Amino acid sequence: VFDPLDQLSITTDYWYLRINDAVTPVDAQHALDASALGTPLPGIEVIHVNNDPTGPLLRLRVPTANLGRSENAGVDVLTQFSTNIDTTHITLSNDYARKFYTKTVPYPGAAQVDFLGDRGHPAWRMVNTGTIGASGHDVTLRNNIIAQQRKTPTPEAGGHMGSYSTYDVQYQWTHPWNGSIAVGALNVLNKDFPKDDNERRGDDQRVEELFSANGRMVY
Repeated sequence: VFDPLDQLSITTDYWYLRINDAVTPVDAQHALDASALGTPLPGIEVIHVNNDPTGPLLRLRVPTANLGRSENAGVDVLTQFSTNIDTTHITLSNDYARKFYTKTVPYPGAAQVDFLGDRGHPAWRMVNTGTIGASGHDVTLRNNIIAQQRKTPTPEAGGHMGSYSTYDVQYQWTHPWNGSIAVGALNVLNKDFPKDDNERRGDDQRVEELFSANGRMVY
């Protein structure tokens, strides 16, 4: 933590997370890749129409397996500035999270692969927040940004989903009866999330762990 000024604070955290003997479902695409290479995984079931390995897929059963070690590392940087002008207070902050790598084993027996930048694994995220208030009335504007990601690779296509930027707003009144009341909206501009059009139609095109399907939400 570094405080170069009374009004300015900078906090930096480096983090590293390792999981040994991670037991997770095998990624379906990598299970198919292993089968196509002639090294099918124990417990996997790949059935094609008319048993033709070059034909359409009829059924795929993916096992849960011990995939060995997974490793993630990154740095979080939080910068905060606050000041008062007469009876008005202003607070600005930038919260930046950067990952260096996200390494996992795609299927048993394979080497570690760095999935950073792939679907569901953005390299960075950032939140910018500004609050101005006086006499118990505060207005906050927050900007949330998620970096671009590679689409699900297919033999026919690749490409990227663009970065995603949304805005949240809130008004809060701190009343004289020992409490407060707030109203606001998440994703106030009703920004649609980026879609992975290499996937099937519908919600498969949404990265569920990153993007809400609700659009604007008022509270």
